[in-house]
Amino acid sequence: MLAQQIHGLPVQEAINQMQFSNKRVLTKILHNLAFARTNAEKQKGIVPKNTVVAQAWVGKGKYIHHIKIHSHGRFGMVHHPTAHIKFILKEQPDSVPKGMDCNHKTKKV
Repeated sequence: MLAQQIHGLPVQEAINQMQFSNKRVLTKILHNLAFARTNAEKQKGIVPKNTVVAQAWVGKGKYIHHIKIHSHGRFGMVHHPTAHIKFILKEQPDSVPKGMDCNHKTKKV
């Protein structure tokens, strides 16, 4: 749900959007977005103002099991699924030249 919220937004606007969310995983996503923004700036030379979250998706992580001990010599298995989130940041051009803002085909009559 959070990945759908920030998909297609500029990175700074996505960070602002996440700051007003009340989800438990919020701090990890904010940290990862800020880390990705600084990496794009330092390693790829992308201007942070023009950086857009092109894709954001969540996938399955490790599935952790451990034993929970009960009384009378019994036990149970505790399953703890985890997830990971990935971002693809792209640089958006400053402005699109006039007349090139829409890709439409002319109709033949």
